[in-house]
Amino acid sequence: MIDSFKKSISSLEISKLVRDELLKKKNGFDINIIPIADGGEGTVEALTFNKKFIEKRFQVTGPYKDAVNSFYNIFDSTAYIEMCSASGFSALESKILSPYFATSYGTGELLKDAFLNKEVESIVLGIGGSLTNDCGAGMLQALGMKFSLKGKILGKDLGNIEFINEKDFLKGMRKKPITVLCDVDNPLLGENGATMVYAKQKGATENQIDKLEDGIKKFHKLTKNIIGKDLSEIPGTGAAGGMGYALLSFFDIKFVNGFDYMMNEFDLKENIKKSDLIITGEGKFDNQSFYGKPTGRIISLAKKYNKKIVLICGQSEIIENDICVYPISDIAIDMDDAMLSPEKYIKKIVKGLKL
Repeated sequence: MIDSFKKSISSLEISKLVRDELLKKKNGFDINIIPIADGGEGTVEALTFNKKFIEKRFQVTGPYKDAVNSFYNIFDSTAYIEMCSASGFSALESKILSPYFATSYGTGELLKDAFLNKEVESIVLGIGGSLTNDCGAGMLQALGMKFSLKGKILGKDLGNIEFINEKDFLKGMRKKPITVLCDVDNPLLGENGATMVYAKQKGATENQIDKLEDGIKKFHKLTKNIIGKDLSEIPGTGAAGGMGYALLSFFDIKFVNGFDYMMNEFDLKENIKKSDLIITGEGKFDNQSFYGKPTGRIISLAKKYNKKIVLICGQSEIIENDICVYPISDIAIDMDDAMLSPEKYIKKIVKGLKL
């Protein structure tokens, strides 16, 4: 039950490494792998793990308009899509890092393919790990919505849009219900909104943040006139740079906490109850881990059922009682080395576990 180490190694890759090293100990372990994600990187891999899925892999428009390789998986008539694989850190091909110059167009291309796919009846879309702050305008554009501006809409363009034409929106496509996985409940605008809370983390400067917020306000006003209601205060509309707002405005969706969805899919409580040892972890273990993140919630459940806990992480900033914490940073040359060679150090940690 180990979350991914962002930009380093996926949840499933870590889980398999740990399993293989434990099996070398020849102690007759019964090991159950449960890859973990919350709507961001690794969500599709986790949700279709051990299932006979169909993979759709093709090039889409990346966050900074470079062509990137992306994908989605189909299982049991459901398309599982990650926004981050097209418009987030997983798709990053450029050294530029700013939502001011980023677009969600590629996510729209993934959705368009799923809407056109006759094998798909519903969609599960994880919107964590985005690099965008374009209020989903790029995504809407890829699905046929027209704007007064030419070219693919970036975050910086929102304030310059004078009108929206939805005449050809979803033309030839069948709209399908979407379950949106996200781990935040921010509204669209204001001090707790998409821009003010997350744009700086994505690389925006203070000047860009003000322009992005003004742009989203204008875009919100334009879309509100189209849909006839104000959805901006609904929790989740500020997720993924306003992608949550665009999805709620124009599609049949429901917001679900990404980890809650995982818990239900994998019957996580029961799996923890029947286990003797829980091995979990994440890239950075700190105080934020206990604010709704998968690792903190797994630890809380494991403690509730009095289970022994081992935590493997890239680095740790806190000491947690009753948990054996093993940071890779303690044995690696430096953090660059830890991120480049996590497999080597994870194997070393598991090999040294006293079980």
